[in-house]
Amino acid sequence: MSTDARFDINAMVVRQLGEQLISDEVTALVELVKNAYDADASFALVEVSTEGTYTEDDLHFPVAPNGEVEIPKRATAEEQRRLRGAVPPGYILVRDDGTGMDRDDIEEGWLTISLSKKRAMKQSGAVSPKRKRTPLGDKGLGRLSTQRLGDRLEMFTVKERYDEAADEWIYSDEEHHVAVNWDEFHDEVRLGEVPVYLAERPREPSRRGTRLVVTGLRDPSVWLGTAQEALIGRLTQIISPFQAERPFRVLLTINGTRVDFERLTRTIRDVALSTHEFVFDGDHLHVEGRIKLVVLRGNDDRKQEEYRQLVGNDLGARFFEFLEDEGRAIPGLTYIEGPEWFISYRVSFDVRTLGLETRDGAIVDPGPFMGEIDQFGYKDVELGDAREVFSRIADYTKYLQGQSGVRIYRDGFGIRPYGFGNNDWLGFREEQTSGRSFYGLRPKNMIGYVAITSKDNPLLEEKTDREGFTETPASANFMALMGHVRRQVNGVFNSLRRSYNDFRKEHQEELRGILSAEALFEELRETSAQSKALDAATEELEIGDVASSLRQTLEQVQALPEAGANPDIENLLRQAVEQLGVAQDVIRRAAFIRERAGRLDTAADYLETQLE
Repeated sequence: MSTDARFDINAMVVRQLGEQLISDEVTALVELVKNAYDADASFALVEVSTEGTYTEDDLHFPVAPNGEVEIPKRATAEEQRRLRGAVPPGYILVRDDGTGMDRDDIEEGWLTISLSKKRAMKQSGAVSPKRKRTPLGDKGLGRLSTQRLGDRLEMFTVKERYDEAADEWIYSDEEHHVAVNWDEFHDEVRLGEVPVYLAERPREPSRRGTRLVVTGLRDPSVWLGTAQEALIGRLTQIISPFQAERPFRVLLTINGTRVDFERLTRTIRDVALSTHEFVFDGDHLHVEGRIKLVVLRGNDDRKQEEYRQLVGNDLGARFFEFLEDEGRAIPGLTYIEGPEWFISYRVSFDVRTLGLETRDGAIVDPGPFMGEIDQFGYKDVELGDAREVFSRIADYTKYLQGQSGVRIYRDGFGIRPYGFGNNDWLGFREEQTSGRSFYGLRPKNMIGYVAITSKDNPLLEEKTDREGFTETPASANFMALMGHVRRQVNGVFNSLRRSYNDFRKEHQEELRGILSAEALFEELRETSAQSKALDAATEELEIGDVASSLRQTLEQVQALPEAGANPDIENLLRQAVEQLGVAQDVIRRAAFIRERAGRLDTAADYLETQLE
């Protein structure tokens, strides 16, 4: 006798799946933001309140000050279960204006644990219905990620669909409410037995999109104090703060305080010492930049004084003339009038001249992209308007250290590992340590981004673990193009700084006693020559003989019977003998110094050779 058998699953597996695939609160929050993007939303509002009470909707799981509510004696088993799920104040709200879901979407998609349909959309090149977006997610982890945030999840959603007859998008007349208690997913119950609340009600005119409400926060401290600063920093790394290439807005509020990512980015970029923008359009790679004069200033007092005398007083006007006439070549060089910027440059490369990989005689196009690299300093920083955000230099330095690196964002979301941690995927550090670009940018002194999209760059495929691109001709050409950007930026700095060194050599006489290397070596040789001449002169002196003769004269004077009649002569002779003895001792001690000074010409020759 045979019977049908079925696989089943323990509800605890879902908890384990969410915990293993979602590493921390920030990742969980980003997954929810990605879901809003994939739902064709124009924004995602994230509101975190560690002590407040959510009042915009009637929650299925009530909120109580102490996490407990009184359960009526006549309550049904379902009501008792729900009321025992009461939680203390504190919530996380993620709200968007996307296309939402109806009952079928919820039952067949949201409540079904499976690979997301988004993966098939990516593979087929399909896009979202309203804003024509290629989806970011593909593992269906959004709702599971809320386990990291809190114990209860409630969703309110309104479906928006396209009416072909009316040629417009219209909202459903119903709003659906789903509530899940993650504590119900334990090893004593089957997955299909876990109760899930699902109900609908008439839609109010102002209701649209989806609202996710998480209560029973797992770790409220994550959103406070220094942990909050770290959270904001990580969100800024993962969600692009560069407004120019962001497809939709992410708004974050923590305990009533708005975190303005865009303002933070604008402010920090105003402090940049140089900024370099690049665009690849499929046929050409364009690179242009602006550089402030202070990049030539140096850190020590001597170099700063040279800077002030040579270029600071005239805002680099004479140095720019030198750059044009005698300096190293900088493409598209232009002088910028005013105190803020010094020069700009611009160059374009034909893609056919860059040695990119080809297939069937055609260059493999990674797709258009754009980006920017900004250079910053740590010392003698003039914050200016940035003091509204960074009250202290220490705050600015801390932010710069946490955000340094050039990151790749696809549709506004960071792709690891590029620019995260110490990842120097562009090779700035290697070029610096190898000596190929001594004056080039340092990884810790730059913040930048490269913007790509799922629509325009489908050949830049990410690995299944989301840790970088798969190795393909398209990704190889992308990396090659970015290598050209790095070499161009560093090439400009090498030319600029070496030209400044040449300019300094030509104007040493203006440095008011600040010696150049050449003048220093000449001074050493002159000192050596004078020391040798002094030796020759002192050798001709016969102080010892004179002192001895004078001493004998003193003794003879003292022996005369009439010496006592003229004591002034005796005292004068005695003082002369004493002073000659002192002089003789000084000359003996100076001989050692003269001997060492006489060797300075040899030292100058050696140092000059080493410096060259």
